[in-house]
Amino acid sequence: MNFNEIKVNLAETFGEIMVVSNGREVYLYIDGKKTEKVDGIAYKAISTKNWNTFNIKVTGRHTPINYTGAPIPVKLIGAEAKLWFDYKANEPKISVSAESIEPIPQSRIKMAKGEI
Repeated sequence: MNFNEIKVNLAETFGEIMVVSNGREVYLYIDGKKTEKVDGIAYKAISTKNWNTFNIKVTGRHTPINYTGAPIPVKLIGAEAKLWFDYKANEPKISVSAESIEPIPQSRIKMAKGEI
């Protein structure tokens, strides 16, 4: 098994997920070269369980999330997380992708160190 074939359970690893940035376009790479084709929108997210930040690439059609400075709880549809190794930083990282993303109506989210 290759390192990048390892699957990660999102709920167990991250708990609730909140978006903490506006999305940015990400482009398709073919044979390691960037193309002009948009492959999805990437959002910076934070875990309420371990406070790690990571990017989520959303490849399907969705209404862009309008980040206004406060973390936005989200639900990922068709999400998948994999480990990969960043040889430049010499450390493992996580790659999260989803078919769609939806804001969760504001409610109190339980966090590892309190509530929001």
